[in-house]
Amino acid sequence: MWEKIKRYRTVWMPLLIAVILAEAVLLAVYHVPGTEAAINRAALTYAMSSTDELPADGEVVQRQRMGSKMVVTFRNTVVPGEFGAVLFERGWNGLWAPVAANGGTGAPVQRIDLNEESGVTAVYAVDCPEEATFWNFVDISAPLGGTMTDTATARTIEGPAFIEFQEDFPNMRIALYDAQGKELPLELTMYDGPTGGWGKETVELELLNQIAGTILLIGIAVSAVRLRRLRRQEQAAQQEDAQQNGQGQSKR
Repeated sequence: MWEKIKRYRTVWMPLLIAVILAEAVLLAVYHVPGTEAAINRAALTYAMSSTDELPADGEVVQRQRMGSKMVVTFRNTVVPGEFGAVLFERGWNGLWAPVAANGGTGAPVQRIDLNEESGVTAVYAVDCPEEATFWNFVDISAPLGGTMTDTATARTIEGPAFIEFQEDFPNMRIALYDAQGKELPLELTMYDGPTGGWGKETVELELLNQIAGTILLIGIAVSAVRLRRLRRQEQAAQQEDAQQNGQGQSKR
């Protein structure tokens, strides 16, 4: 077995080097273990680097995962009404990275897009008004205080804190309705104090993934070429041995 490993060293060595280099590239961003404590700590650290107003004792509220994406919501324990979400992505190495975040003190239900290609958004809240029974996307120009007309697509609000993955409608707003289907008034859907929000995104992820993928492809290609070359050499050696054996038998 050891002799075979040594003989094929020129084959597996380039692939091993490529894997190590690709892992090193990915670790530059994807370095957060999937444990609850590590994810929570990374979420608050990433969010705090986006705004000076989020204190070190920010509180994580919920986590929800969909495939290789995870959304973590948090609240500011000092500034009333400020909350937000951090989007995590899982890398090829099995570790996680915070890739985007948003937050503010505006409406109690917000959303964070998973990415532009997926067309999926995470609708989230950490302290939804108790009067809110349903939420739905409505046209951004629709007047406030209307009655819910599209009951088929309305989503039931199960509690004050939730995360739901839904198809995104960028040109529509999120409306909250009571049990009778009446949109909640503005004083219940906007927090007191300054409104507005912040956002953050890690833009180099796609480039790092491309670099890691290119390194792996080069390693696979080099290993494949060397494997074919080694097998041709082995076949030639076997043919030469067979010819020599045939010649030795003919002389007898």
